[in-house]
Amino acid sequence: PVCCQDTEDRDVCLLRIMNAQRGVVEARGNNDGWKVGQYLESVNLREGYSWCGAYIHWVLDRCGTNSPKTGWSPAFHNKNNLVLYKGDFRKEPEIGDVFTIYSIRAKRINHVGFFKQEKGSRFFLSNEGNWADRVSEVIRSYNSVHSISRW
Repeated sequence: PVCCQDTEDRDVCLLRIMNAQRGVVEARGNNDGWKVGQYLESVNLREGYSWCGAYIHWVLDRCGTNSPKTGWSPAFHNKNNLVLYKGDFRKEPEIGDVFTIYSIRAKRINHVGFFKQEKGSRFFLSNEGNWADRVSEVIRSYNSVHSISRW
């Protein structure tokens, strides 16, 4: 359900929703809790599942942006609208673009989050669910991400 005001543009909506979620913490450190449950429920999952992808979907959905209705992080690599791929910028990142992190051990993308703000030419501020046990803001290197996509 879209909760943003009719006159609010996408960037303003995304920032408002992301900022309101910052600090949400799991209840017992087991991918659980009232708010985490809402994120997971938005993609038809129960508490206990990893929730970074569910968080991305939940936020984008609140701002009327179509995205995969899944908690599966690899689904958020949007090959049809890449901003950055393996270190190569294709366009300027914007608030609400989704970054992916590839795990060599898992042999797949295993974490996603939002681009929030550029921090110099090599770093950016993220907003991401399920970083440790909470919604966090993290300074990330562009070199540490697999891709940044726009939805």
